[in-house]
Amino acid sequence: MGLSKLLREGVWDIHSMADSSTVAQDMQESRTTFEDMKKITAGLYYIYNALEDAIQKHKDDPFVSKIYYPELLRKEHIIEDLKFYFGENYLEQIYPTVAILLYTSRINYVAKHEPMLLIAHAYVRYMADLSGGQMIKDMIRNALNLPDENGTKFYEFDKIKDIMEFKKNYRASLDTLDLTDEQIKAIIGEANIAFLYNVNFFREVNRPVPYPDEIEKPYLVRAYEKIKFV
Repeated sequence: MGLSKLLREGVWDIHSMADSSTVAQDMQESRTTFEDMKKITAGLYYIYNALEDAIQKHKDDPFVSKIYYPELLRKEHIIEDLKFYFGENYLEQIYPTVAILLYTSRINYVAKHEPMLLIAHAYVRYMADLSGGQMIKDMIRNALNLPDENGTKFYEFDKIKDIMEFKKNYRASLDTLDLTDEQIKAIIGEANIAFLYNVNFFREVNRPVPYPDEIEKPYLVRAYEKIKFV
């Protein structure tokens, strides 16, 4: 059995958990608010900034090269959405939340110590974007009555002509990897971790974890950026 099928089966349970989150349900039922999208888009900016920087850095790695597709890159699309939701000075208005800091710290740790596991993080994010993300785009647009395709650039893959064919080729590329059983288990395990971070991200959109009043946000952000995983 190839890695792509093992990954799909290996994350099934936690994938269902992510789909049942309040944010996901709100999207499915067109209840997403403008404030929700501001939080989601800001979070996506930090997630993809970390993920795509890591993939770019290791694009020549024999493992990471299999999931390096420039046409997938989302950061510039996210910036367009940020400008719509926040204006040109978006960087002055957003900051990574606790859930996002933990998520990006994990990506940075994996990139530094075991780049092969970036496969798991890329699979979880990009395959979701290419699959359910296309339906989510329409749900968000219906909920917010967005004008002229603004606010959902993140979900547009204008450099991919046929998404179904691309997904097929992406999975086929994963299946060409020559991996040991232990490496496969490690990638599937990391994919579950990635899904868990996404679940926490979604939950925090509805129930933000507050920063202590006595600690300034920039100070706490710097503290969380120093988190080390063991």
